[in-house]
Amino acid sequence: MKKLVIMGMLATAMMFNAGCTDGEVAAGAIGVIVGIGLGSGPDHHDHHRPPPYHRGRHWDAQANVTLPTTGAAPVAAQVEDTQADSQVADFAFKYNISLDAANKVNDAFQGVQKNGVSSFATIGLNKSDIQAIMKHQLPETSSIKSMASKLDMSEAQARDFLVAMNREFQAQASDVSSPYWQACMAKGSWKTAENMYCKSTSWNGCAPETGATLCY
Repeated sequence: MKKLVIMGMLATAMMFNAGCTDGEVAAGAIGVIVGIGLGSGPDHHDHHRPPPYHRGRHWDAQANVTLPTTGAAPVAAQVEDTQADSQVADFAFKYNISLDAANKVNDAFQGVQKNGVSSFATIGLNKSDIQAIMKHQLPETSSIKSMASKLDMSEAQARDFLVAMNREFQAQASDVSSPYWQACMAKGSWKTAENMYCKSTSWNGCAPETGATLCY
């Protein structure tokens, strides 16, 4: 199972109101999967690795560059595969869904890097549904029914699953020390509801506490 790679942050309130492109929604979806606890935070593959963020301290993208260690790729790949399997199992337990359903959700989010938003059709969701989740909202009822069918669960179970994911995502987005916000800053630039371009938490509107809910 491939390690999920964190992508850039490409969604803001303005984009939501004007409509997002497929590429922006795909990028935002990677933020979602980190926020719901299934995606990966910053790791040794990232060239930009932020230290833990603390209110009052600043992080600048240019000053935090690390390079992956050479010579350990085969071992690292095996460790990553084991960690990924464990993460999916933990995800299934956390949200009270089957392991098969958790794997399908994981595959859909990982597939977005290669197939774009069409990857979500495998779990019954579309672009509009992912946009809703990005805004901590539930998809349309018809999509919830479709998701239930794809994941072999009842409509009530699918709704509970989505509600729980949204709750976790919102909690992560509001926590400056969460994997979600660490991932948000890891690629060296990000966007918030108050600033369209950030490379330092010292810039106006760029710190997590000023725009956490809209950083992808």
